[in-house]
Amino acid sequence: MYRLTWVLGMAALLAVSPRDGVVNAQCLGDFNADGTVAINEIITSVNNSLAGCPPPGVRFVDNADGTITDNQTGLMWEKKDDGGGLHDKDDTYTWADAMGEFISQLNGYSDTGRGQTGLGGHSDWRMPTSAELQTILLEPFVCVTVPCIDSTFGPTVDGFYWSSTTNPFNPTSAWFVGFFEGLVFGDEKTGTYYVRAVRGGS
Repeated sequence: MYRLTWVLGMAALLAVSPRDGVVNAQCLGDFNADGTVAINEIITSVNNSLAGCPPPGVRFVDNADGTITDNQTGLMWEKKDDGGGLHDKDDTYTWADAMGEFISQLNGYSDTGRGQTGLGGHSDWRMPTSAELQTILLEPFVCVTVPCIDSTFGPTVDGFYWSSTTNPFNPTSAWFVGFFEGLVFGDEKTGTYYVRAVRGGS
């Protein structure tokens, strides 16, 4: 598996590197700037090269399959809509339903038009941590747009979004993030809030 990934990574490098040897950072490399290139970043590099690679400066890319790729972190996010179905922006869940029922439906989602199972053909969707949720906010704490998120993510309610992070001081509560100012709050897991799924990373 690791050898195959390495080979694919090298193929991606050869496929998208310009002849002068300068590599487009949006296509390859250390997306989260932690000084290392992780397996998920190599996979993102391969996917970027196969997709033609987004132009320089583009961080959030709409994959046209209900998913958004963040080229800075290497994470893939669920895109919301107003369709009234599983991805409807107005749906709210308790923490347990978000972590269980909602994620199970995403991973079992059937896209008959593409012959895929799982949103975007992936079955490893999960709820994001509170830290991951904050990475997609445009300007945490000083937002000048509401909701505080790039329009690429589709219609978004400027409300509170559950994270997978349990409050360490109270195991019956969890953290959620406000998409209108970027602050992190805690509430009992029986509360109902908005959700947005993610895959990759931790």
